[in-house]
This record gives sequence, structure tokens and C-alpha cells, in this order.
Amino acid sequence: CPGMAVLFARGTGEPGNVGLYTGPSFFTALRNYVNGSTSVAFQGIPYPASIPGFLAGGSPFGSAVMATLANKTAAACPNTKLVMSGYSQGAQVVHNAMTLLSNGTLAGYTNTTTTTTTTTATAVDSRVASVVLFGDPLNGTAVSGVQSGRVLSLCNAQDDICAQHGDVVTLDHLTYSQNAAQAAMFVMQKSALG
Repeated sequence: CPGMAVLFARGTGEPGNVGLYTGPSFFTALRNYVNGSTSVAFQGIPYPASIPGFLAGGSPFGSAVMATLANKTAAACPNTKLVMSGYSQGAQVVHNAMTLLSNGTLAGYTNTTTTTTTTTATAVDSRVASVVLFGDPLNGTAVSGVQSGRVLSLCNAQDDICAQHGDVVTLDHLTYSQNAAQAAMFVMQKSALG
């Protein structure tokens, strides 16, 4: 099991499972900060990052895949630090996955009481070391199941997608690779590795 597992959901229209700029830059920066102090596994979320998914508030399929991968990773590797991250629609997917995890189970924590939110939110919060969101269309909305101090939401002031909750992709929405080092440092601090 790795010391840290990063689950990343790419933005709308991006190729592969980590996209072109933000995902790869974030992964590279995190590897540089870790510098061999722990093993890191990066997993892009395979989902159709399409416009209908963005308009629906994040792909339901991608959200379910991310929640499932988080649950499987946490169950198989109880000491692994989980990091949930996404760019643009991928940030919506993170919100949705965290809601699914908060309403269900994570890493063997079964929800058997009527106070489901409290019971499971505690379980989720204890397993997710940090959440990093780039250009989040839901900017300003709390992430379910994790303390706000473990969430970094990066939003450029002129980014229509996250600053205005609009749907126009401006240059400011395409430059989050420049925030990769900041995001990596945050993850390291919240994982008590930096």
C-alpha cells in the first residue's frame, strides 16, 4: 500500500484520465515535495468528462467511480492517506463523491444508526487527509464529510466558472497548473508529511 493515494478527476473535455495541465502538474509537484519520503499513488478517475456532466453538476458516473475507488483504497490500505482532488467538472465530481461517501460507508465503517450523517461523516473525515479543488464550479460550497481546514479550493478572481458560477471558459480557468506547488504543499501539510 502507498503512503498516500491521490484520486484526481479531470475537467470537461480533457483527454485521458488526468487531463493535460492541472492534473499532471499537480502530480509532478507532489512527487517533488514528497521526494521519496513516502510512496505516492496517483489515480485519475476514468469518466466521460462531457458538457452534459458539467451541466448536471458533475458526472454521476464519475462521482460513483471516485467514491468507489476511495472506498476500495481505504479498505485495502487502512494507513494510506487519501487525497481527493479535481479540476473544473472534476471538482464537482469530488463534491459528489464525498457526499456519496458521507451518506454511505468508507473503509469498512458501516452506517447502522439513524444518525447517518454524523456517524459516517466522522469516518470519512478520519480517512481523507485533504481535498484540493481547482477552478471549482461549486466554489464556496462545503465539501461533505471533511473539515473545512482540510480543503483547499483554488479559484482565480477572473475565472467565470468558479468565481461567477458561470459557464464561460476564460484564460483564467486554464491556468491552474501554476498553482500545483501550492496545492502539493497543502497536501503535504495536511498529511503531516511536510
